[in-house]
Amino acid sequence: DEGYLYSENYYEGDDYFESDDFNDYVIDFAKTLPQETKFYFVKQVRKCIGEMSYSTFHDIDERFGEFFGNDDLPTLKEEFLSTLKKDKDTDVEKHYQTLLPVFSEQEKEFVLKKGYKQSSFLATELFDFYKKQNQPAEALKYLQKYLKHHTDRDYMHPHYV
Repeated sequence: DEGYLYSENYYEGDDYFESDDFNDYVIDFAKTLPQETKFYFVKQVRKCIGEMSYSTFHDIDERFGEFFGNDDLPTLKEEFLSTLKKDKDTDVEKHYQTLLPVFSEQEKEFVLKKGYKQSSFLATELFDFYKKQNQPAEALKYLQKYLKHHTDRDYMHPHYV
């Protein structure tokens, strides 16, 4: 049973779960690949997971940052920024969290401005960014845009509501 897909209630339903061992295996395998192959492999894994109509492999996608080592980050950053500049749909939050250590302040601002509508986490990061830059008018401008985009205020971090 350990290290494989399993069903919690085999005869009562279809609740399948991946194991941490399986996720670790996939991530460890990816880490052994050359950088270009690794980037392609991770894109394909994420694409397959995204196209599934069930969430069995959701946990492995949540561990996105673990696929990459420190040596991969500069190249991943350039690829991500290039994709973002072309306005292609991408998961900004996962990339942001993974690449934060290698972003310049200018890159951080660019990424947050592109992605703040995707999640309350990114919105909060953008507001904090402008707060630290002593630019409350910019923070307020993006807060208003965020609230206009999300009519349900429950999405907001309690600090800003």
